[in-house]
Amino acid sequence: MLRRLTAGLAAAFLLAVAAAVLIRAAPVPAALLDADPLQARTPLARPGYLVLPAGTAETAGGDAVSPVWPLPPAELLDRLTAIALAEPRTVLAGGDPARGRVTLVQRSRLMGYPDVIAVRALPAPGGATLAILSQSRFGGNDWGVNRARVERWLAALTAAAAPVTAPGAAAPGSAARAGEGTP
Repeated sequence: MLRRLTAGLAAAFLLAVAAAVLIRAAPVPAALLDADPLQARTPLARPGYLVLPAGTAETAGGDAVSPVWPLPPAELLDRLTAIALAEPRTVLAGGDPARGRVTLVQRSRLMGYPDVIAVRALPAPGGATLAILSQSRFGGNDWGVNRARVERWLAALTAAAAPVTAPGAAAPGSAARAGEGTP
């Protein structure tokens, strides 16, 4: 009996290790790496958080409205990218900064689950604004991680360069998602 229990526990442990290795080694699908936050619509197909510029959030049902910063789009994108890359387990995975677009991947601390963050910087009256789509690669619930990440990055950006317009909380039509992702 003890031998069977030991063998079962060993098999379960090996399966857990194999799953962890597969998750860390699994490639991020091109569709996620090429995601355009301006084309995203809520509810999202994967757990995530969507911030859109004023004027687009109302029609797309984003989770929040992006403020306008008194910076050119390229500088705004560079600053946000630097803030993101300063965090652990975050890498630049693609995009074209010259065209105002980057894609980042940030992995969770314990299991290494990848979250994909697509960012676009756009010109706006008085400066530039952002469209951000942060999505989980695995799982059915992100426990608010995508929202917390985007809000943290936007707060750091706002501390470095005060926006011309105040950051928007929830976008119109996103009330159904307000409690999503909380434990």
